[in-house]
Amino acid sequence: MSKSKFKEYYALNLRFISPVIFVLSLVMGIAGGLLTGRWISFRWFVIFIWAICVPDIVKVCSKTLYQKEAYFYQSFPVTPFQTVLAKTLVCAQLLQMGPFAFLAAGFIKTGRLYGLERGGLLAMLLGFIGLEAFCLLTSGIILQGFDFGNIFRDRKKGKPALAVSVITMGLQFGIVLMLLLKALEAPDNLFVVSLCSGGLVLFAVLSIWMNSVRLGKHYSV
Repeated sequence: MSKSKFKEYYALNLRFISPVIFVLSLVMGIAGGLLTGRWISFRWFVIFIWAICVPDIVKVCSKTLYQKEAYFYQSFPVTPFQTVLAKTLVCAQLLQMGPFAFLAAGFIKTGRLYGLERGGLLAMLLGFIGLEAFCLLTSGIILQGFDFGNIFRDRKKGKPALAVSVITMGLQFGIVLMLLLKALEAPDNLFVVSLCSGGLVLFAVLSIWMNSVRLGKHYSV
């Protein structure tokens, strides 16, 4: 499979993300980081800005993969792994925009990365790696949710069963967030931050692999 085809497919998926959402995430992230500078504000900000991103993420993870539009978009000569990787990267790129802007603006303002004030440069680096991995894992969970929803797809509407998709995503997010929040109770502990970031990277990689395997074996429109 030529590399150029993956680039074309990635670019195609990227076009489903509205430039307005990218700009809005960036502007709101900068404003939030400069005006609040609080860890609790960051968590609520992420929930709010990710909710705004949902329609475009649905386009990437459901409409162009499991609905009527998919007959055209899946004609691209890409492997299941390349399909999953492209969609995961595109969604993660969107999801990370606001949080990274928030943290960067707060760091410029205070000289500290929220929650990692005493960990030094290594803690900050691990924190950014962890956030990136969390965005990739979130994208993978969304893809997997629609994959399971497609098993019980609504044939009349021609799309994955929404209830099954939401429940599948909710259960996985619940487990991940429960573990993540538990780890973040000690944000200045470098060992905890390292363990948390490493775990997120591992889960993100496993998510891409599992979605690729399932897409190769069970994909249908």
